[in-house]
Amino acid sequence: NEYLRLFQELCNQSYIPVTESRPGQDSPGSHPYCLDCYYRNFSKKCAACREVIDVQDKCIQFNNEFYWHIKATCFACTQCRKYLNNEKFIMQFEKPFCSRQCVLDFSDTQ
Repeated sequence: NEYLRLFQELCNQSYIPVTESRPGQDSPGSHPYCLDCYYRNFSKKCAACREVIDVQDKCIQFNNEFYWHIKATCFACTQCRKYLNNEKFIMQFEKPFCSRQCVLDFSDTQ
């Protein structure tokens, strides 16, 4: 059915033709989305810079709730800014810290 085929190729939200796709792009509800709508509605955002984490980017995730780009400007201790990739870290106040001392120092400034 030509009408059904055409409808399935339109973004479920903006109704513009879906011309590009990313892995998993139609997973939410199995409806197609253009890239702009997909990123706006379903993509994870970096907890530090608030930018979209592309599905092809490597990222750090914590408890399926917090996500960071794997770069020193994003995944760093909230207090001293030490890069935390491949390091143990503490989540406190919904932020990453490299040590208990940094948590204490941060809480003293709040």
